[in-house]
Amino acid sequence: MTTAQVHHIYPKAYLRKNGFSDKRMYNRLANYVYLHDQINNKINDFAPESYMAKIREWDGAFGNEIKSEVGLKKSLYENAIPELVFQGKAANYLEFLEERAKLMALKIKEYYYSL
Repeated sequence: MTTAQVHHIYPKAYLRKNGFSDKRMYNRLANYVYLHDQINNKINDFAPESYMAKIREWDGAFGNEIKSEVGLKKSLYENAIPELVFQGKAANYLEFLEERAKLMALKIKEYYYSL
């Protein structure tokens, strides 16, 4: 049985190794996403650019909806994750957080106006 768990898009061990030692930096809301534990285990502590490259190679190994590039990009859009994640490394973490926060705010705004 798989369970969903909170995952750091930029893994905290990866960020710590790259100078982000303050937990207020790696435990940012914009750095969280829910994933099944088996997927989270595959991602491990790799940089986003590394595991996103593997996701593109594993063809469906990350869930039924992610079987193609189109499915992957749809999932990113639905989860307000900027495509910057494909180039995700410590050097652009702060830019990623800023972009993701904006996308999350837009999702909330769209939802609010749909009520």
